[in-house]
Amino acid sequence: MSTNQVKYNTQSANSFSIEVLPAPIFIRVFFVLVIFVSIAGPLFGIAYTVKSGSGIKFGNILFLALFGLLAFYMLRILLWNTYGTEEYRIINNKLHYEANYRLFKDGKKELDLATLNVDIQEIEEQKTGRLKISDETLELNSSVKVSIQELQELKNWLKQKHA
Repeated sequence: MSTNQVKYNTQSANSFSIEVLPAPIFIRVFFVLVIFVSIAGPLFGIAYTVKSGSGIKFGNILFLALFGLLAFYMLRILLWNTYGTEEYRIINNKLHYEANYRLFKDGKKELDLATLNVDIQEIEEQKTGRLKISDETLELNSSVKVSIQELQELKNWLKQKHA
């Protein structure tokens, strides 16, 4: 059973992406609720202290900042599990990697194509695997589980590109 998670760019013969399968809806709803509570809770707390006449205290701001960071982290997880894509481009004999969360991008890395080594880390109980790419200085492990068949096709495609 192939899920077609690996997408080859038809406009550029030197790029491909690996897409994350979206998480189940109840998990995404849970993350949205955690994000909402992480932002609304401290704001309601600040509003309550201001209304009661106590004013805004340092603890209120600290509480808001900590829960704001939690909300941001949960947003990253939500976006990755909904729209996450690992993008790879071959430019000037280098393989460029970037994690795309839809609203922002992260984890930019660059590997030398001349010394590129492509492997597949198999996860036997699920009949899937992860792409493992390395050169002399850097190792890149994909975080997306993909069918072994798709990974084998991708490995062959990459071998043709740097042969």
